[in-house]
Amino acid sequence: MKKLTQTIGTLCLLASLPVTAVGFDESEPILCAVSNYNECAIEGCESVTAASINAPTFFRLNADKKTLQTITEGKARVSRLDQIELIDGQLLAAGVEDRSEGAAGGVAYSIVVTIETGNLVFSAVSDDLSFTAFGACIQD
Repeated sequence: MKKLTQTIGTLCLLASLPVTAVGFDESEPILCAVSNYNECAIEGCESVTAASINAPTFFRLNADKKTLQTITEGKARVSRLDQIELIDGQLLAAGVEDRSEGAAGGVAYSIVVTIETGNLVFSAVSDDLSFTAFGACIQD
C-alpha cells in the first residue's frame, strides 16, 4: 500500500509538469492524467468521478501510432485516433468508434493538449450524453 501511495504521489507530481518540461517529441507517447470529469445530458451537467462513469484516470496518447490507450488495473483499451495535428503550440487529436458494452450508436472524441503548459481538455459525445475532462500531460 505504501508503494502504491508513493507511486500515485509521484505521478501527481509529474502530471503537474508541462509537456515542455521534458521536451516534446511527436514520435514519443505522452502520459495524461485526468483531474475531473463532467457529464452532461439534456437535463444538465454534473461533476462525476472517473470510477462512476467507468472512465480512465490515466491514458497514453501516441501521436506517431495514432492511438489512445487507457491505463487501468485490468485490460488496457486502445482506441484509434483518426486525426492528429500540431497547430499553434497545441496537439489536437480526434476519433470515432462504436459505443462500448453493446450500446447502439457511436462516440466521437477530441483531445487538445497545450504543449507549453501540458494542459489537457478531452471531450466525448454520443447521441444522448457528453463528457468533458480536464487534466495535464507529460512526455512519457
